[in-house]
Amino acid sequence: MKYFRELTKEFKSKKDIEQKLDFYQNFIEQKLSENDLLSALNKCQSALTLRRENKDFGFGTYVKRFNELNELINQKILEFRNSYEVKLLNMNYITLTSENLEEVLKKFVNIKNQILKEKSKALLEDINQRINLILDYIKKSYELLGIYDILNYNQVIETTSSLILKAKSDNLDIFRNFFEKLQSELVKKKVNEIGASSDIISLYDLSKKCLINEYELEKIIKTMIQEKDSWIRVYIKETKTVIFEE
Repeated sequence: MKYFRELTKEFKSKKDIEQKLDFYQNFIEQKLSENDLLSALNKCQSALTLRRENKDFGFGTYVKRFNELNELINQKILEFRNSYEVKLLNMNYITLTSENLEEVLKKFVNIKNQILKEKSKALLEDINQRINLILDYIKKSYELLGIYDILNYNQVIETTSSLILKAKSDNLDIFRNFFEKLQSELVKKKVNEIGASSDIISLYDLSKKCLINEYELEKIIKTMIQEKDSWIRVYIKETKTVIFEE
């Protein structure tokens, strides 16, 4: 009689587990159809854990099915994340200017809003944080443009140089290039102001006046020589000397 009760209890336990696993499977398939990947993943892990805890009962067919579902879910998660990673990657090919800054802002906000509407947005948290960082850079870009013609040269060039270094450390070339372009235009203006009252100056002295290192200044000078409104007439590379128009 005791043995019969144990068998009955074991049978009931096995049926309960089978029913729970069936429920898990239906739940997972429903969440997959709704593209709720995080809920599907969590429930699939619960199902696999339940089976491991009751492996003495067998459930071989369930193991195969849940392993297949787990693989399918992870593949969909990979595709889901890749879709947003590609969107961010494509934005890197934009050349940011003061004229298209608002348009770029709208594009990033649009991507962020898409993420917030996703049922599995928690799977995109790192991407969302990356967008938040980018939006912060756009804010800094607006602030820089706001002081560009108001504050003195020294303050603006120091702010710009700091932003270039930060954008480089954050691996955001779209902003590093933007800040470098603004800095270059600012330095050109300063060089021309110096050239209007000077005949000749060393690269070293000019770099001190412009608050920019010699290497970066030399690159800017090489572009200025080709420009019609530049006061630079000749740059002697061997002696690192700049000769201005008389």
